[in-house]
Amino acid sequence: MKPFPVVHGNRVQWLEGEAYYEALLHALDNAVESVLFETYYCRDGQVFRKVMKALARAADRGVQVRVVLDSLGSAGVRAWATRYLTRPNAQIRFFNPPQLRPLHRNLRRDHRKLCVVDGRLVLTGGWGLADTWMPERRPRVGAGYWLDAGVKVEGPVIRQWSVMFAETWQHCGAPLDLVDPRPDAFEEGLPGRVACSRGRAGQELFRSLLARLKKAESRIWIVTPYFVTSKRLRRALKRAARRGVDVCVLVPGPYTDHPAVRLASWRHMRRLIQSGVRVYEYMPSFIHAKVVLVDDWVSVGSCNLDHWTQFLALEANQEVMDGAFADEVASRICQWLVNARRLNQDPLAHAPLSVRLLARFIGWCERVLYQFWLA
Repeated sequence: MKPFPVVHGNRVQWLEGEAYYEALLHALDNAVESVLFETYYCRDGQVFRKVMKALARAADRGVQVRVVLDSLGSAGVRAWATRYLTRPNAQIRFFNPPQLRPLHRNLRRDHRKLCVVDGRLVLTGGWGLADTWMPERRPRVGAGYWLDAGVKVEGPVIRQWSVMFAETWQHCGAPLDLVDPRPDAFEEGLPGRVACSRGRAGQELFRSLLARLKKAESRIWIVTPYFVTSKRLRRALKRAARRGVDVCVLVPGPYTDHPAVRLASWRHMRRLIQSGVRVYEYMPSFIHAKVVLVDDWVSVGSCNLDHWTQFLALEANQEVMDGAFADEVASRICQWLVNARRLNQDPLAHAPLSVRLLARFIGWCERVLYQFWLA
């Protein structure tokens, strides 16, 4: 599939925290024609059951419901999901079920998160279907609440999301049997497009990001839960900072679902800080948002900045090119930075010897895996 072009006339609404689930359930309960739903991480609980029941209700009303879940990310709820959606008008498929040979193909996962309703709107971001994103966990600082962000989009760009879903659907079985949507443009809508990756075979999303980093003039602000990325991207950030661009990276602090990844990212912080990059760690809870802001360009969706995402995962981000929307996103990031601590030196410099040795070992594993994926 060729890269999607920029299309104009889209409405874009920023979503954060519980606003996503409110928008998702409202969209599902008001669907009249079709729902395309795709996600990676699912765990049984209140969120999962609410969304599954909303999908089932839509199918019972005559809405054509098509669902793709990653077979690994939904491993604990596959039977429940199938039970909810075994009804007329609903179909569910699982991406890349585990297989014995060859084993390395099991690493290829569908990490995209999207919901297209009636071919007129899409919801995307970093959310999965699990109670770790529930708003009632917010008062328990650091007790498991995952802070996330995304967008609700309406307009011509919806067709790109639908085409991408149809490709994944066909990869799991027969072609999609629904009408290709062609929504109208809004008169004062924004330009945007979908950037997607398909693992090593299609890294268009990363190429788009690198191109923007190299041309940045005023700001590069990155929010990512996993900052274990390629030398090319780190080099682009350091060069941008040296030529006077405000480069800021916000990553999780002590609350993360993968502590080893945090240690791996620490190995890269010293040189970034020395080059003038501002590095922050979010302290209240685990920040799971995936947002990149470069000048007046915003990219938000499912894409992490790590090797697994770059070489093995299916990802998708919504790109928006608009100064006012970029400023809105910048203001939200500034609010997050209020609750973050800045790293002014190498975080490993004063760490215990055991932590430094562990970080070195994790770094060695990272290099070995990176060379394996390049082979």
